[in-house]
Amino acid sequence: QPVVRLSGARAKALGLSAGDEVTVEGPLGEVTLPVLPTAMEDSVVWLPQNSPGSHVYEQLGAGAGAVVRVKEVAK
Repeated sequence: QPVVRLSGARAKALGLSAGDEVTVEGPLGEVTLPVLPTAMEDSVVWLPQNSPGSHVYEQLGAGAGAVVRVKEVAK
């Protein structure tokens, strides 16, 4: 299943737990997927480039190293 990976500290700061949905916004649009806290740098957001529900280049207009915005999906 495609997920958005964030550091545990960043997920906690956003009030997110594993499986909560999070939206990643880029210049062209957004992708919403479940979050998976992962041991990684706090400033990094990772999501699959091309998988069911996640087509990063087409939907976000962003690629590797691009600046994006992360926001929690209303529960």
